[in-house]
Parts: sequence; structure tokens; C-alpha cells
Amino acid sequence: MNGKKLLTLVVVAVVLIGLAFLSQRRRDTGRDVARRIGTPVLADLQDADSLNSVARITIASPGSTVEVARVDGTWVAKGKYGYPAKFEDVREFAIALANLKVGQTLAVSDSRLRRLGLLAPGDPRADEEDDAGAKVTLADEQGRLLAELIVGSEFRGAEDDESPMAGFGGMAQGRYVFVNGEAMIVSELFRSLPQRDQDWLDDDLVHVAGSDIAEIALARPDADPVVLRRPEDGDSLTLDPMPDGMEMDSGKVSGLSGLLSYLRFSDIADPALSDEETGLDQPAVYAVETRDGVRYVVRVGAKAGDTDDRYARLSAEWTGEPAPAVAEPDEPVAETDEDEGDEPDESKREAEEARRKKQAEIEALNERWSAWTYVLPSHKVRHVLTERDEL
Repeated sequence: MNGKKLLTLVVVAVVLIGLAFLSQRRRDTGRDVARRIGTPVLADLQDADSLNSVARITIASPGSTVEVARVDGTWVAKGKYGYPAKFEDVREFAIALANLKVGQTLAVSDSRLRRLGLLAPGDPRADEEDDAGAKVTLADEQGRLLAELIVGSEFRGAEDDESPMAGFGGMAQGRYVFVNGEAMIVSELFRSLPQRDQDWLDDDLVHVAGSDIAEIALARPDADPVVLRRPEDGDSLTLDPMPDGMEMDSGKVSGLSGLLSYLRFSDIADPALSDEETGLDQPAVYAVETRDGVRYVVRVGAKAGDTDDRYARLSAEWTGEPAPAVAEPDEPVAETDEDEGDEPDESKREAEEARRKKQAEIEALNERWSAWTYVLPSHKVRHVLTERDEL
């Protein structure tokens, strides 16, 4: 065998060895990718201690940043003056992040990151706003980073032809996420990903059914007072006094009696605003008394900004018979007229317990409401401005 043939054989052998190496590497890589499927996306959130140590969640999107933090044991919205957040929403969001599983990993390039919305907000590679996603950061009380990911566009199956998750007719099947330099698909849709501070807020205020209302009183600085009463249970609310030969407008009455039905606020006012600025120095007052002895008062002020929503403050008080105080363990029990050995009046005891419970609820409401000026939606508060003749 001459030298030329030997050199040729050596070259062929090197090529074959290289191809074998590449083939083995591809098989190893394929096995590694296969092993990743179904594993946690955020490995550092898999134990309870790490998850419970989350004390701040920040979501930075193009044009906005929202943040909730645990302060003195309560989750609050930092961008809304520390107003309480919905704990269940925060909890479910953190658990959803911890439960994220790898559905598929993707090769990374600048063009692909832009197309899938996986660039961080403010990344100079982002040519358009849609090129960037939402950067989610979780930290503990000391500010130590616990987890971070970018949530990108929805995965609709046809975006990547090589995806084994493709072929679902373009319906959203998950999301693209970017974690630790790696792009992947997860099944979580993140449909309720907060984009505004208001999205975190516990916006439930109170619920009073219209059928429970015994009296409604309206008072305004620029109008005569209006009073509606329900003569008997089951009767309709009517003006007091009711003009002869007139009938009530049931639609208007329904609007008035439904103001406190599942009442939610649309925003929180800046606590620095004065009563003159909110119009609460001369408010319209809506007062409701219920059949079980509670008086709710809503004071409505000026329009909030360029909206028809209005500033308002709420309060409540017990107007019924106060419940007797509960005796301390070492306090002597007061004598009664009941004969010794008589069974206690169960219905009386239940009534007293119900009053105590209601009074405790009112105290909790006032404690929550007293520190805040709310912005109430226009479709609710417009009824406070109802004129007597309109009824």
C-alpha cells in the first residue's frame, strides 16, 4: 500500500470517527432533552421553605411594573399605597410558578427570542414592544433573588413546526418562557398575569342584598333629603312620605337598593389628597339601614380624574340592641330569674351570639375602611345623585 492510499484511509477514518462522535452526541443530547421534559422549570422553588420565603413578587412588562410584598405578615400592593392584596391570588400565582414543568426546550437565537416575546423589557435587541415579555422576579425579605423568568407569547401549536406539541389548530396550548438562558414551552397559560397594580388588590368592599334593606336615606348639600322605607317585610321600598296618586319607579328604586350589592372599588385614592380635592368636604351621603340592625354609610365626593367614577368613604355602625358582654372565666355569672335547674333559653343565646358576630364584622369593616378613600365605579354611585322627583 503506497503512502497516498494510506493517507486517504486515514482521512476517511477520521471523518467516520467524527461522524460517529457527532451521532453519539446528538443521541446523548436527545436523551438529555427527553429527560428534561416534565421536570420543574424553577428548581429553586421546589421545597416548602423556599416557597414560603417568597416575600416580594415583581412583574415588569413593557410600560409597567407591578409589585406585591409581604409587610408585617400581610401582602400589599406597593404601587397602591400599601393597600392589601388578594392573598389567595398571590398564593396561587406563586404555586403556579413552582408547578411549572418543561414541555419542550427550544434552540435560542436573537430573532427567535424577539419572535416569541422572550426578550426582557428594556432589552436593546427589542425592536418593538411585542418583542419583550413580562419579567417575573421573586425575592425574599432580604431582597435575595429566589427565582426569575420571562413570560413570553402564547404557544399556539403552529409557531414551531418541530414541536411535538403542535397540531392543535392554532389554539393556545401554553406559553413560551425564558429561564437561565434557556427557552422552553410550558402548559401554563398565564391568562391572569397581573399587568396593573389594581389586578392584585382585594377590591371586595361589602355585600348587602336589596331585600335586607329597611330604609334608604339620601342627603346632598344642593338638594332636599330623600327617604325610602319598607313598611313591612316583603313590601317594596317607597318614599316617606309617599305623594298621593303617585307610583314608584321600580328601576330607580332597584338601582338605589342595589348600590351595596357586591360593591367593589375601581381604584384606591392617593391618601395625600385633601377632602377639598376629593370633594368629600361636602359629600352626597347614602345611608342604608338593614333589617338586622346595621347602618351603612357611603359618602360620595367628586369625580376621580377624567372618569365618571367618584371618590368615596365608607363606614358602618350597629343600631340594634347591643349584645351582652361575655363573662371572663373568673367573673361571677349574673343571677337570672330562671329557676335553678332550668335549661338556658337556646334561642336567646343564639340571638346574642349572632349579635356579637355581627358587631365583630362591623368593627372589622370599619378597621379596614377607615384608612382609605376609595374610587367607586360610576354605574354604582350615580344612584346617590338621584332626585326625589325621579323616584
